[in-house]
Amino acid sequence: MDTVTSARSSLSRRQIYRQTIQVKLVITGNLGVGKTSLVEWLILKKLNRDRKAKGQAAKCRWSHEVILDNGIVSMNIWDTAGQERYRSLTGSYYRGAHGGMIVYDVSQPSSFDSVTLWYKDLKEYSSNSERVSAMLVGTTSTSRNREVPMERAVTLAEHIGIPYMEVNIDTGENVNEAFEKLTRLVVENLERFPHALSAKHSSTTIVKQTQKSKSSFCAC
Repeated sequence: MDTVTSARSSLSRRQIYRQTIQVKLVITGNLGVGKTSLVEWLILKKLNRDRKAKGQAAKCRWSHEVILDNGIVSMNIWDTAGQERYRSLTGSYYRGAHGGMIVYDVSQPSSFDSVTLWYKDLKEYSSNSERVSAMLVGTTSTSRNREVPMERAVTLAEHIGIPYMEVNIDTGENVNEAFEKLTRLVVENLERFPHALSAKHSSTTIVKQTQKSKSSFCAC
């Protein structure tokens, strides 16, 4: 076997037998800030605009696989599906979470004022508050005027110590990038603290992938 053939064979084996990490991500924030829309853009690549008209309940759990660097991350994404109106999201929602996306609407100052409360809940109810990754996401829309200056959001995110991004829920702009950012933070944390989440509460598992992932953050 020549060098080129050997290299191709080795590459093929690496592509087929990728390590897969399964993680849990939760999305929190006030009612109506666009949390479900973010997940629909990520997975469906469009908004399900007929859902409310048909009286369909929002899906509360989603699964999505992405390729990051030399591994596959299988995301178990939990959406509040309207439960946040009762402030009833406690242990069962956050338990075992490796990452949390805290979402507010840049046209709703009240949703921005609630960010610190959602961040506190994430830290308080997750299995390991010191190791769960988080990021702040502001949703924008061409049909609504900005009421929360970006500088305020950046300052708050820096104060908390988490990254900040803005996404457009009308076009899906930056949605993939936001989920990629959070997922990379989660993976980096798991690599840095492999035993951060106890076996009793963690939803982390590592398996061998026998076929290529069906979805990727790659735009190619």
